[in-house]
Amino acid sequence: MELGHITYGLFDPAEWKVVISSILEKKVNEFELTYVSREQARLRLTEVMEGLLTEVELVMADRNKHKGFGGLVKNVLMDVLVDVDDIRSGIPRYVELMLDYVDDPRNKQEIRCFLLDRMNDLGQRTDGMVDRTPYNAVLLKYGAAGRNAGIALLRARGADLQRDEHRWLVVLLFSCVVLFALAATSPLAQRLPLIATLLAAVAMLVSGLQLPMIDIEASIAEFSLVLIGEPVRFADQVLFHQSKSILDVVRVLLFDGDLALAVVAVLVFSFSVLIPVGKMSLSLIALVRGSSHAGASFAFLFTRQANGPWRM
Repeated sequence: MELGHITYGLFDPAEWKVVISSILEKKVNEFELTYVSREQARLRLTEVMEGLLTEVELVMADRNKHKGFGGLVKNVLMDVLVDVDDIRSGIPRYVELMLDYVDDPRNKQEIRCFLLDRMNDLGQRTDGMVDRTPYNAVLLKYGAAGRNAGIALLRARGADLQRDEHRWLVVLLFSCVVLFALAATSPLAQRLPLIATLLAAVAMLVSGLQLPMIDIEASIAEFSLVLIGEPVRFADQVLFHQSKSILDVVRVLLFDGDLALAVVAVLVFSFSVLIPVGKMSLSLIALVRGSSHAGASFAFLFTRQANGPWRM
């Protein structure tokens, strides 16, 4: 859950930096000046250069206008010596020279290297302020090289644990049946099977109180989009996950809720902890003190007549 948290995926600027950098690098390496793209580039460059020339002309004229007589002389000289229309008529030729330069294989490789260097430089100066301490601790604990490798490793171990769990559940069920049979068929004077059954019940109660009672999880199965013509996909992004045992649930209801939730917490604690502990404590006291009913198997379930069969 920690490795798959959305903080280290969809909400991590470092992840987006890697995604965007890889897409831009691919686009730069795939760049080819075809006939269609050359025509589009020619139109765009022509518009940009004509607009730039017009802007320069207006700025110089406006600047000289505010300089009095000297500025007026400069405007006159500029009109006489500089033929702006002649420069403007040469823009298509300049554009063709620029396109030919870009289309040259040697220059194209230099441009690609320059763009990639600039992107790498910007990438090094861009980083997210995400605390990756828990994330790195999980990777270090399981010896994983990265997020995907760690998740694959943990899923494999989880599958192994699930198979082991099924085997141990069978063993546990068989043990409970054996203990119940020994307790139910033991003589009145023999208390050892009852004590063993009681100890097993204590162990199961303690384990049950510590194991998770409820798992709450909110996650995004898949988030995908198309960025600059390239697919981007984030899968299994965990938004929220909590695992609560019975005692954790009681604590939350008791301290984080109102009076009604506090009453529910008391009831849950009573039926889940107090009553089972009380029943086992009284049974243990009765067995230890050698009560005349101690030999009866599960006294709260069965009673046995002196010379008769078992009776509920």
